[in-house]
Amino acid sequence: MALAQTLLTLLHAPLKGIIKAWVETRLIEPDPSDLGIDPGLPTLYVLPHPALSDALLLDVLCKRHGLPPARGSIDLDGIELPASVALPTRQRRLWRRTRALEAPFRQALEHLATHPQADIQLIPVSVFWGRAPGKRFGFWRLLAADSWQLTGRLRRALSVLVNGKSVEVHFGAPLRLRDLLDKRGPAVANRKSARLLRIHFRRMRTRVLGPDLSHRRTLIEGVAASPEVRRVIGELAPAEKRSPERLQRRALRYGREIASNMTYPVLRFMDGLLRRLWNRLYDGVEVRGLERVKALAGDHTLVYVPCHRSHIDYLLLSYVLYRDGLMPPHIAAGRNLDMPLIGPLLRRGGAFFMRRSFRDKPLYAAVFNEYLHRLLERGHPLEYFIEGGRSRSGRMLAPAPACCR
Repeated sequence: MALAQTLLTLLHAPLKGIIKAWVETRLIEPDPSDLGIDPGLPTLYVLPHPALSDALLLDVLCKRHGLPPARGSIDLDGIELPASVALPTRQRRLWRRTRALEAPFRQALEHLATHPQADIQLIPVSVFWGRAPGKRFGFWRLLAADSWQLTGRLRRALSVLVNGKSVEVHFGAPLRLRDLLDKRGPAVANRKSARLLRIHFRRMRTRVLGPDLSHRRTLIEGVAASPEVRRVIGELAPAEKRSPERLQRRALRYGREIASNMTYPVLRFMDGLLRRLWNRLYDGVEVRGLERVKALAGDHTLVYVPCHRSHIDYLLLSYVLYRDGLMPPHIAAGRNLDMPLIGPLLRRGGAFFMRRSFRDKPLYAAVFNEYLHRLLERGHPLEYFIEGGRSRSGRMLAPAPACCR
């Protein structure tokens, strides 16, 4: 273990040189000059998980933008602490039990408990590799980009190589470690600090990547087996003289007809396709008010209600959100768009399909309402058109809220 650590230390300099020469940041948010770092306090950067590529990139960015260094150590009255740490992650071991991992703030908290005048500022940093690739097309680029799936060393190395030209870095607001001291002692404060930071990192990841998209089949089965859908099935079975099992299969069929199948590779593919389209159609796109949306995205479920003068409206909105570090919404679309080739692409881009009328279809209405409820409950951003349909004249239409019932 010591030999491996020594070898890794020797490789830091050449690996950092590769990162510096190869990696380009597509988005740094907020601007490093607006972080509000107190120059009189020791600065400790916190990453969501151990990753050498993230730590080296953070060090390069800190030097480039005049921030406190992220490599080396900080001195606290004779106690040396690393300038950057990562929250521990539990690793699976087939041959032995994994012991409980402790957050890396224990020593700093013990120091603060005995030195009332001292303090440390924590800066959480989230790094996303290849969320919106620079060269938008290419199998390896799409494969290696960040998602909710766990990434190993080989996957991360591939991501650095393939997506190094488009990296997003999100800094959190500085956090005073003294504010997290607990009367019950440093051990409790250590767990409290780690829990608070994990919540921050999860909210940031949700804002950038959206909630986990990997369970569509489970979602549909849960919708079909929900109490409300079962109640409707129980009422319809004697009236239609159908068995509950047959109606249950129908509910599953409705769920598959409705549900979106949003996938990251298709989002990135559409990002590249639309980027080329805007450059051909327009001289530029001006966006206003997006900062207020970003401020809400981490803690709220967002519902977008754009106008629908053309199909360009929702395509442009999704593109702008994705480009600026927000997750595109699930979009309510008419079932008439679920056609060969176009329908599957729209579904994988976030569209969920609805029939124009639910009249005399109580089971379909129950499935649709339950699906919508679960999307909102999970925190997925949604988009629907308050006008009820696309304008045929290019003018704004009066709202038709009854169409959304």
